Formats: sequence, structure tokens, C-alpha cells
Amino acid sequence: MKNTKMNGPLSKNIFFLGLFFQMLFAANTIEQPIQSAEIVINAFSGVEFRPGIDEHQHLTPHLHEITLHGHALPEDIKDQLKTAGFNFSSEIVSRRTTNNERSEGVGLDQYHDFGIFRFHYTLTGTHSVDNQDENGNSIPDYIDQMVETFTQVYDMEINEMGYYRPPGDGWLPGENDNGGSDAYDIYIRNISSNYYGYVQSEYMAQNTGNNENSPGVTEINAFTSYMVMRNNYSGFYSSNNSYGPTTELEAMQVTAAHEFFHAIQYGYDGREKPWLLEATAVWMEEVVYDNINDCYQYMLNWFSSPQTSLDASGSHWYGSYIFFKYIDEHLGGPATIRNIIERGVETNSEYGDYSHQAISDGLEPVGSSFQDALNKMVIANRVMSLNPGTDAVMYSYEEAENYPVDGPDTYRTVDFSAEDTVTVTSTNLQKYASQYIKVNTETPVNITLTNIAGPQEDLNLHGISEDYSGNFIIQTAYRMNIHPAGYSSVYVSVVSQNNVGSDWNYELSVTSLASPLSVYPGDTDNNGIVDSQDVLPIGVYFFESGTQRETGFVWSAYNVYPWETTPATYADANGDGVVNEEDIIGIGVNWGKTHEVSGETYVIDPYDETLLNNHRSSFQEIYNSLSGEGEAIEAIRELLRSVLGIHTPEVFSLHQNYPNPFNPTTTIQFDLPTDESVSLTVYDILGRTVIEPVKNIYYQAGTYSIVFDGSPLSSGVHFYILQAGRYHKIRKMLVIK
Repeated sequence: MKNTKMNGPLSKNIFFLGLFFQMLFAANTIEQPIQSAEIVINAFSGVEFRPGIDEHQHLTPHLHEITLHGHALPEDIKDQLKTAGFNFSSEIVSRRTTNNERSEGVGLDQYHDFGIFRFHYTLTGTHSVDNQDENGNSIPDYIDQMVETFTQVYDMEINEMGYYRPPGDGWLPGENDNGGSDAYDIYIRNISSNYYGYVQSEYMAQNTGNNENSPGVTEINAFTSYMVMRNNYSGFYSSNNSYGPTTELEAMQVTAAHEFFHAIQYGYDGREKPWLLEATAVWMEEVVYDNINDCYQYMLNWFSSPQTSLDASGSHWYGSYIFFKYIDEHLGGPATIRNIIERGVETNSEYGDYSHQAISDGLEPVGSSFQDALNKMVIANRVMSLNPGTDAVMYSYEEAENYPVDGPDTYRTVDFSAEDTVTVTSTNLQKYASQYIKVNTETPVNITLTNIAGPQEDLNLHGISEDYSGNFIIQTAYRMNIHPAGYSSVYVSVVSQNNVGSDWNYELSVTSLASPLSVYPGDTDNNGIVDSQDVLPIGVYFFESGTQRETGFVWSAYNVYPWETTPATYADANGDGVVNEEDIIGIGVNWGKTHEVSGETYVIDPYDETLLNNHRSSFQEIYNSLSGEGEAIEAIRELLRSVLGIHTPEVFSLHQNYPNPFNPTTTIQFDLPTDESVSLTVYDILGRTVIEPVKNIYYQAGTYSIVFDGSPLSSGVHFYILQAGRYHKIRKMLVIK
């Protein structure tokens, strides 16, 4: 439920109640029952605002909080809620009179059924709708508009998007008011002057928490509900609005799209966390009525405090729709949002906050997670562009040019001069939030992030650089080099991506970047000649990453700024910013070439067994990747055989595992006289495949040992089979547990 303005005098009773709440519960969050009670009491007493509490723009989550936790309230507050139409006689608190009649139905003497909906209204008194009936169908035109709107909303949210319809209330005993039918009830009446409408949750669906409209799914926290809409929307729109409703119909439409999605959500998991329910309901407004853009109203405040947690309570919930907007546009579309809602049913939200887990579970089919989507949204919010360039297409927003913001507020601006060291610290970054630092510099800088309040992985650092054509380059690392030439702006964003702990204090240092190194592609130890020993730095610095350069193997000196591990800068033979087996190509292409040495050399001793053994898996991967013939390949292969202790066997052989019997690990050794694609498969005694430790992996000729973990195996005899080209061998092993 949304309000448009906060005004009106406080009654004496409400004023003292407000003071009582302020003194006793100022430290509590909005969604807690006692503050929700205050908001609701004020709303149904005609008072929407008092100093000292955040501006409340929605009533639905607070009504639901009372539904769930109203019995925990003090007796005097319960009495005031009873006066406002609440009933505490059942386990679930609802809005019913002492005669068991829904409070919202009082005074509404007519109804109109259409589809799954029953619209309750009256033509007389305070709650009357305009009785104009231009089409002569004996139904007021206002009700016709309401019917048409909810038909559109239902068709989009249920029929097109695939959500289950809300649970019905036809199962209720006769003495319980269910609106007179199993239809979804919408009460059209005069409500407090600042509110568009709201949804009131009422009972556990089917008295069990299971929505009967979801075949094949068993919910445990589904709730029935009904809705309240205004009997007119005068004052809720303006033809001069740059965004938001410009007509009464648009005000009605955006309310219907938002609130009916709450009814749907309650049919899945009525105990889901309010931030997820409200943020996705605002997102749904955009899906159903994209041209109204009422959601824009939340962006100014939300983007002014990016350091506030994504799931923070209050009006921040609603601005967090931008998170789901990002998911919609880049991570699977509306189907991913539905999957998130569906996956939320799999946990019992009554006993904990599983909202972030539901998001990760829902994103899993598209290869993402809550943390991944959070980081990408943080970048997109700073990019804020429809066309950010080919290197940043994942960070666009379709409506970026229309949004009322240019991006999030900047936490600090660093004006950097050569040889300076500038440190930025923060002690107010909340969980699942971000801060942005603008870096003004004409010289290359190194930027390093340090978490001073917890593990480094709790935070992430992104570099966001825009060139003069509006194209963006994104970097992600705890330590990164920024080269400002050609860029109109440089920002870095710090993201808190873990909820463990109470704060995410950090230190960001900006220092001058060291002078560039002269890198010759292939001379990975910078000793002046390309030879077989240049394979050793590739193995030692395998998967190190740093600044990219112009890629290629042309024999020339490339100026490259030092990586965090300086020797790894030379090991990146192809210049793609990462050391891997592809860099071996540079050795082959430039085999035997020489150059005058500039800077330090980083020759690795091929007899340093400790160093080489520490990187044995990398050397093994490089060795397995070698193919082809020629002087360079043979020399590299021979050196790696020496490093790995590989001797070319004369015949194929699969050795008996040792130890045997075993629990849980054993070693399986095999000999290959020629290069082959190898598969090693373990079967149970019935011939069923249990596990494949090696599957179609290419191995060079040599002797290999595989450490096999038999933890998944049951006790007893198993068989392991080696398939290497035309060679096939089977052996027996015994697991004892």
C-alpha cells in the first residue's frame, strides 16, 4: 500500500502512543510487529505520519506483520487494533468485526463477479463509487475500469508469466466471512487519503498452508488474502508527471499490478521476507505497465544511499526493485524471478531468512547466484547506460536514459597526483551494499582493497572506466592497475557480498603505478633467450592474472605494467592477462630468439624440487596439453618429463591399486607408451558405472598415478577399467568400511 503525501494533525492518543513507541522501540526495525502496529493504527485512524519514524509508503507488509505476529503485541496496543477493526480470536490475526464480518466489507452492499474476482462496492455513502454508466450495462463505469484492469493484470501475471493463482477461501466454514463465494475478493471503498490500496492476508490456505491452485506442489506457508482498492483516485495522478500515473486509470493499474502480485506471493510463501516481496512487486509494476514508471519515485533515495543493505527495511525495499530489474534484463528474464519465488517454497521461512538462498537457487539454472547478481547490478548502477560498449553489454539498462538518476552517489573523490599515496577508509558499509569512489588521475595508479573487519572474500572490488565515446571497461580484482589515458571517468566500487559479521570496514589505497616492464613474448624468465626453460615460469605462475596488453606473439618489446606478482608479467606470453597453457605457443613461435635484457631476470632452477613439486599439477596440465612435433615441443616435453619424473614405458599397463583393500583412498597407476585419450571407470559388482575418475582426458606418453577417493563406494568388491586408445584393461579392488 503506497501513500503520496504525509500530513494531518496527530490525535492526542496517537501522539502519546507514538512517543511510547519512540522511547521503547526506536532501535527496532520497521517490520517488527510493534512498529507495524503503530503504522497500521495511524493509517486506519486517518494519521499517516509522525516525526521520528521513517516515511511509510506501504501498508501491506505491516498488515501482514500483524497477521503473523500480532498476538505478541502488548494488550493496550491490541485494544487499539481492535478498535481499528482487527480480531484476535484466532491464531492468525485478521480484520474482522465481532460478528466475524470482514471490516473492509462493512457498508458495501453490491458486488460484481468477473473471472476469478468479486468486486464489492456501493453507490451510496462515504464509500460510494461514481455511478456514471455511459455504456448502459447497469455497472458503474468505474467498476468496468476496475474489471478491465484486473483482467489485464491476471492475464499477464497468471496466464502469460505462469504464476499460480492465489488460494481460494471457499473452504471456510459458513460462519466465516469469505465475501460470499470462492472468488478473490476486491473491496472498493474510501480508504485513508494517502493510500492507493492494500492486500490483507487472512488464513493459512486450506487451513494447512497449501495452495490448492498449485498442482504437484505442496506449500506449507501459503495464505489466503483479499484486496482493497480506492473508490476514486483523485489526487493520485497528474498529467504533468514526468513519471508515475498521469491519469486515474494509470493510478488504478499500477496499484492492481503491485497488490495482486502480493496476493500471488502469499499463495507461495506468506512468510517470505518483506524486502523480497516488496521489491519484486514493484518490479512487477514495470512488467505489466511498463509505460507508467511509478517505480522511478524510489530511485532517487535508493541511489543516494548505495551503502545501505539491499534488504534494508522501509522505503529502501522498494528501490531494491532495481536488483530484480537487472536480473530480468540479463539473467534469464521474468522466468528467473518466477523461479526464485518457486524455490522459496522449498525452505520454511517461519524459522529463518532464506530469501538470499531462494535467489541463488533461482539463479542457478542461468549460471549465477545472489552474490554474482549483486556484484553485476552494482557495476550496472554505476555504468547506467543503454549502450555501454561491447565489453560491458552485461551492465546495461534498457531504460537508463529515462531514469531520474545518473548513477549512485559517490562516497569519496580521490584527486591523485604522481607519487602520492591516498587512503580511503569506510566504517559504514552495510551487508549486500556498495560504495563508489571516483579517482581523478592523469597518471597510472594501483588500487588495493583491504578488508579490515573480516575475511577479504567478504568484499569485492570493481574498476569502472568510461572512455570519451561512452564505452566502459570493467576490472574486478582486490588489487588492480588503472591506466587513465583515454578515459573520461574512472570509478571503483566496493561491494559487501557476505552477511557474516556486523560491519564491513575496509581500506582502499591508491598509489602510483611502477614503471612498465619490457616483455618479449615467449621469454617468460626475461633472461634474453627463448628456450625450453621458459615453460617453467608458466607452470609456477599458472593462472596468475594481471593487466592485459596487445595480444599476439610478434617478437617485440611490449610495455606492460607489473602485475601483483612481478615475474608473472613475463610469463603471460600471449598478453591476454592470464598465465595458462596457451602461453606455451609463444615459446614455440619465438623459439631461439634473443633480445637485450632490460630489468630483472627470473630464471627458475629446474632442480629446485620443492618449488617445482609445489606446482606439479600445473606442470602436469601443461604436459598433457602438448601436441605436435618439432624442436621446441620436444625440448619442452623432455624438460617436463624430467620435472614430473615421467619415463616413457615400453608397453601399456594398468597396475593393481595400492593399498588394497582400502578406505577411503587408494592410488591407481597406469603406463602409456604413446599419447592417448584416457578413461578410467569404476563399476560395482553388477557392472553398473559408479564413478569416472578420468573421462576422455588426453595424456602424453608416460607413467601416471591417480589418487582415487572411494568415499561414495559401498563396502565390497569393485572393478576399475582403463581405456586408452585400443588398450583395455580391468582390475579388481576391495573397499572395506
